[in-house]
Amino acid sequence: MWQSWARMEEKLGNTEETMRLYKEALMLTPTDPLLYNEFGKLLRKQNNTKMAIQVFRRGIAVDERCAALHKVSAHFELPHDSPSTAHSQL
Repeated sequence: MWQSWARMEEKLGNTEETMRLYKEALMLTPTDPLLYNEFGKLLRKQNNTKMAIQVFRRGIAVDERCAALHKVSAHFELPHDSPSTAHSQL
């Protein structure tokens, strides 16, 4: 539900509301790795790469088996001078 609502707000151009929704969703359901994935991708779209990487890492800490988080985390780590970290995510 949270992801659908947040995506709708993002499509409407309501970036601040989208950010608020992801933050609230993560406070209420901090064990959902896909929320971290979507929030991290939004942060990256907003050129907040450092925060995006932190969010991806928190998501991986929550669920190390989430392939989507490992993939996107490695994708963002590599261009930011962390090839060893990126490689470990794959």
